[in-house]
Amino acid sequence: MEKKFWVGAKLVIFLISIFYVASMDESVSNFDIFDAALISFVTFIALSVWLFLHRKRMGAGLDTSITLSGPFWPMTYHPFQFWTLASMTAICGGIANISATLVSGRGSNIMGFVSLFMGVAVAVAIAIQIRLTKP
Repeated sequence: MEKKFWVGAKLVIFLISIFYVASMDESVSNFDIFDAALISFVTFIALSVWLFLHRKRMGAGLDTSITLSGPFWPMTYHPFQFWTLASMTAICGGIANISATLVSGRGSNIMGFVSLFMGVAVAVAIAIQIRLTKP
């Protein structure tokens, strides 16, 4: 029963987040592609430092597994599960936003790129930390 709960919780968060990012109105944003890259780089550095320090503090008790049915909360005990969900949601939301913008022709799709770049930055930070954690 617990595995079904975590799968359901992840699916609900995933779908709500993708719908929200896909429906963002870019007309109120003053971001450009440089801002998207800068935000993503800062996110990558900050998350890498946090995961590195958290990994050192938690030691052997840190859960580095990534599964669909595993818990992602509390984040301090399951940071890789939590950030993987956040990364995949941001990547898929960015793709959905870019696709919706291209199909509807509603103008700029910069928020989709911000979301996509941030998701990739988080995924890279997670991959590096998992690589450092494995013996």
